Amino acid sequence: LVTAAGWLHLSPGLLVRVAVLALAIVAAALCAWPRVARSAVALSSATVVAAFGAFEAGYVFERFAEPAMTRVNSVAEARRDWIDAAVPPGSTVGLVPSPLEQSTHWWEAEFWNKDVKRVLRVEGGPTFTPFPADDVSVDFAKGKLNGPQPADFLVVSPKEARFHLVEEAARVADRTPLKLVRVARPYRLEWATRGVSADAWTTPNQEAVLRFYGNGRRARRAIVVVLSTPPEAPTPVRFTFKADGSIRRGSVDPGGARQPIRLAICVPAGGHADVVLIPGGGARVPDGRVLALHFDHLRTLAAGPCASA
Repeated sequence: LVTAAGWLHLSPGLLVRVAVLALAIVAAALCAWPRVARSAVALSSATVVAAFGAFEAGYVFERFAEPAMTRVNSVAEARRDWIDAAVPPGSTVGLVPSPLEQSTHWWEAEFWNKDVKRVLRVEGGPTFTPFPADDVSVDFAKGKLNGPQPADFLVVSPKEARFHLVEEAARVADRTPLKLVRVARPYRLEWATRGVSADAWTTPNQEAVLRFYGNGRRARRAIVVVLSTPPEAPTPVRFTFKADGSIRRGSVDPGGARQPIRLAICVPAGGHADVVLIPGGGARVPDGRVLALHFDHLRTLAAGPCASA
């Protein structure tokens, strides 16, 4: 309904009202038709509705229900309602789906936990759920997440490469491959990326920017990055990192990951600091994209105060 309403530039509610009114007019018109014609129209309408229902049921079963209900629990010792068990009763929890995790992980988190009531769709990305989602966007300049902010608890992927939310002091729960965190409103970011796809890939010869935000504290950050390349790459993919006036160069073998790359930057309290990655050539992968480097791992650590000027 939301998609169809968007095509017609209507709200979902208005689309439903218009559709009901149109059906009422058709029904009234049918009353004036001959009985044979009314029967034919009724039979045709019933056939179309039944076919659509069968298609929709098959789609939901194949894409969501069957994988979620038949897959063995990813963590044998973990209860499936681990989110409900970790938050206070009556809490509202939101999912922040990432394509870096299997769709069944997100589906199970929503299906088995009553407190998971909201889903955030980031920059129009996938949600892996048939239910309505709240659209949010990354404010790269200000270091925050714009849009609805419906929950104090969010379920995120530890591999998330688009941004990292500022978490409160203690992580609530951590169940591979997802983690549950408590965040304050407004949703602020520790870091965000530009020029990096939702599934953590960069494009050959195009800059990717990693931006780190001060959020009121001037401090030095240690950054640990692990990169990999497509196995289809014909030669090692070279890269250049620029951070705090220093330059690091290297390369990654096709299909392989290199040792962690460590960088350090000073982030001002009221601003941000950028790390720029310039990848070299890449390769065309089976889905048709031409890709260069993949962020297998991105982590930041406190590294003490910044050096005095």
